[in-house]
Amino acid sequence: MKRRFLAALLALSFVLALAACSGDSSGYRRAGDLGGEELCAAFREGDWIRDVMVAGMMTLAADGTLAQLSLKWFGDEDAVYMPEDDSVSDWLENRPQRTFILGYYRGAKPLCFEENGAVTGFDAEMFAEICRRLGWEIRYQAIDHGTAEVELKSGNVDCVAGGYGTDDGADGLSLSPTYLDCDYEIVSLASSGINRKGELEGKTVGTVASSAMGAALEADTGLMENIGAVRAFFTEDDCFAALNSGMCDAVIVTSLYADYCIN
Repeated sequence: MKRRFLAALLALSFVLALAACSGDSSGYRRAGDLGGEELCAAFREGDWIRDVMVAGMMTLAADGTLAQLSLKWFGDEDAVYMPEDDSVSDWLENRPQRTFILGYYRGAKPLCFEENGAVTGFDAEMFAEICRRLGWEIRYQAIDHGTAEVELKSGNVDCVAGGYGTDDGADGLSLSPTYLDCDYEIVSLASSGINRKGELEGKTVGTVASSAMGAALEADTGLMENIGAVRAFFTEDDCFAALNSGMCDAVIVTSLYADYCIN
């Protein structure tokens, strides 16, 4: 019988206490994928900050800064493909001073995440450098998947990046050019014997609630008919913690997260 996707969030304290992204890379298995999407940054429709930030991104691409950040965080200086245009650097001049609030999905490694009390990652450093050149202060605000539109339109944040993708929906929002690709990967423990998608029959699969990854899982009707149960979590860290604890037999995370945690 076809199983329905369960969107109930699990916030069990013992799961959150586990070290989610610190396992031996040989202990995991990539068991296939469920498609993917392109990543971008989202802004309020008609907000002039969008044009300033896109100009900043293109300027960083032109002077090699994005290539350096790409190599640092993804191991490939060509992973990021923002168009290069140093002629738009004038957009960064004589802008009124302000605090720029960057919203990001919680635990979006290696894009934007908290580590040792500070926010770091590719998107965090990219927007911090643009703000440095503008003379602006930057503040980071973690948000949940599925809340980007509300957070932007309410004014709680000025931009959502750190995991925002073209499959997240953009009603009433203005997007930057896409600049990074990611797949939705199925990851299992090597000891589980799950080596491909077809071996998930009767198994428990974890993913992030209200995310494009969860939507991709639900859209795969063949897989949904065969798996035993779906468990939804707040973050990809929570998914990996559940996998390591045995709460899930496999999890769906982005390829960027998997690359960062597994190598």
